[in-house]
Amino acid sequence: MPETEAPAQPQIVKRCPACGRVSVASNRCLHCWRDIAAVTPLPSEEGASVLEVETALARRGDTGW
Repeated sequence: MPETEAPAQPQIVKRCPACGRVSVASNRCLHCWRDIAAVTPLPSEEGASVLEVETALARRGDTGW
């Protein structure tokens, strides 16, 4: 019997109004710790592109250049 996979759930991405950083699936900004529970999530296309940029920046910072 073939294995079935559950459809991927879209990630909820929110931009902190105080510092401008994005957080995924969190009600608190992971940078400045401000409560962002009432912030409207970003649209899925914008959220995906922001996450790509954040991931690239984090990867670049990890290399120690």
